[in-house]
Parts: sequence; structure tokens; C-alpha cells
Amino acid sequence: VQAENLEGRLFPDTYRLGKNWSLNRVVGALTQRFDAVYGEVIAGHPNAANLATPAARNHLVTLASLIEKEGQSQADRRLISRVFHNRLAKKMRLQTDPTCVYGAHLYKRTPSPALCKDPASSYSTYVIDGLPPTPIANPGRGSLEAALYPATGDKAAKLLYFVAKRDGSKRHHFSETYAEHRQAVSRYLKRPEGK
Repeated sequence: VQAENLEGRLFPDTYRLGKNWSLNRVVGALTQRFDAVYGEVIAGHPNAANLATPAARNHLVTLASLIEKEGQSQADRRLISRVFHNRLAKKMRLQTDPTCVYGAHLYKRTPSPALCKDPASSYSTYVIDGLPPTPIANPGRGSLEAALYPATGDKAAKLLYFVAKRDGSKRHHFSETYAEHRQAVSRYLKRPEGK
């Protein structure tokens, strides 16, 4: 599809589409669904009017797209969102791997230090400050809600790191300090061969 501003707005859902529908009609169905869900998500928020503006919407949808690519459970999505909110507030880089392989020529690549630290990348959150310029995925309702309503509480307010457990649970381990995070990375990602 050759159109601007579609990334993040093709809502992931189940659709009934006509066999002879034009591409424009299909895209229209997906973007209308996005608009409806986005409206429902921001409804009732004290800042709803601002969140409906294009700039605020792009910010929230971009953040939600990172959450979509990182989290699989709703509990983890809200904690991942909190980590991102905490890092943004501290002016820390987000350093989220999915941004390293955003782009048509990179989609099938595995994030690696070379890709994540490419100074020419305008999307890698290892080299840029803040959010990427546009969404990197089409977030579902859960990720949109998590971006708007991150986890709360004293412990969540201190979280700055997370790593996928890769133990079949589809969950993440969250840490407050870099030292704790390094231990979690060793525990969950650097297992001895054969284990």
C-alpha cells in the first residue's frame, strides 16, 4: 500500500471483507476500526481532547507500537509501558530491540549490536533520543491502553529495564538497576550450551 500515515493505523482485528473489495476499501475498513478503537481508548481520559490531535495521537500510537512489539501479556504490556515512560522522563534512550530492525529491508533480520548501533538509523532507539519518528507496528487495543495507562505503584515507578524470559511463559523480567538487569540477561538469555 503506497500511502502516508498508515503505519500504526491498520488496526489488527478480525474482519469480514468482500471478495471484490478494492484496496482502498480494505484500508478504509482497517483505519476506520483504528479510529473507533482509539476513540474508545482515549474517551474519559482527562487529556482526551489533546490526545485526539494528530501530534499527540502519533506520540501515543508510536509508543503503543513499541509495546506491541515487546509485550505479549497485558500485565507485561503495562509494565513495559511504565519502563518506557520512566526512561523518557529520565531522558534515557529506550533501547528497545524491535526498533533496530524496522524497515522493509530489515524486517526479517534479528536485532544485533551492528543493527542497533547503526548511526544512520532514524529508528533505532539505541542511537536516537526519545521515540522513533513513526510507529513501527500496528498496535492493538491492549497496547494502546498500556501506552495511555502504564502500570502504577512505587515499585513500577522505579523500573528501568526488562528482558524477555524465553522460558515459554511469554513474560518478561523487570529490573530497577542496570546491575539487576545484567543478572537477568545472564539468567534468561545467556544460558550454557545444551541447556
